[in-house]
Amino acid sequence: MAFQKGWFADLRREVFDEQRPYAIVQADVPFEPFQLLGVRAVSNQWWASLIAAKKMAPAYLDAMEARGYHDGLCRYCSLGLASTLAGDRRPGPWGGLPRPALICARLTCDCIQRVFSTWAEALGTEFVPLDNPGATLLPPRWWELSRSRWRELVEPHRLAFAVADLRALIGVLERISGRAFDLDELRALMHAINTQEAIFDEVRTLICNAPKTPVRMTEQIANVMATCPEKSG
Repeated sequence: MAFQKGWFADLRREVFDEQRPYAIVQADVPFEPFQLLGVRAVSNQWWASLIAAKKMAPAYLDAMEARGYHDGLCRYCSLGLASTLAGDRRPGPWGGLPRPALICARLTCDCIQRVFSTWAEALGTEFVPLDNPGATLLPPRWWELSRSRWRELVEPHRLAFAVADLRALIGVLERISGRAFDLDELRALMHAINTQEAIFDEVRTLICNAPKTPVRMTEQIANVMATCPEKSG
């Protein structure tokens, strides 16, 4: 908990106070390139939850609907856009989001491309989309392949397509940060992440096999996005 509080304090200082270049990203975007190249990444979903915690969501969503956006948009994904559209009348938490160096999202549902491209236009910044190529083959119990036999799961053309997208993103981040991407650093980071995920899996198994639930969901849910490999070991 102390590390997470420190992380948020550093984020607020660097992005909101010092106005350093940063990115707004969808929660399922790979954060590793941003971390390695020193570009802070603010998750869209995290920003939406902060807005909701400050009880600002209803006013923002009403303002978005008043502009003609339909009320069927995913609230979790569009609340950040709503805060920007209505921010001239009611700034968001911490004074509202500064202009980011880029916005990045994986195109994993129907609304994402339009929401993020509109958001980028409103903020006057660059939108870098990452496609999400669908599987043409899905083996039975496919999830059992994803850990160590992922080459059997991810078809070569899908993998090549995703790699090309990530290389393009890395190029943008290199331009913004002025730093060069190091593949060996990525390998070390991914090894640390895999080690930590194995620990999470061990804990998950212990919880699942316990006769009574030893931990509340509210105490555990933060681990969904709590990987901090730079502190591992």
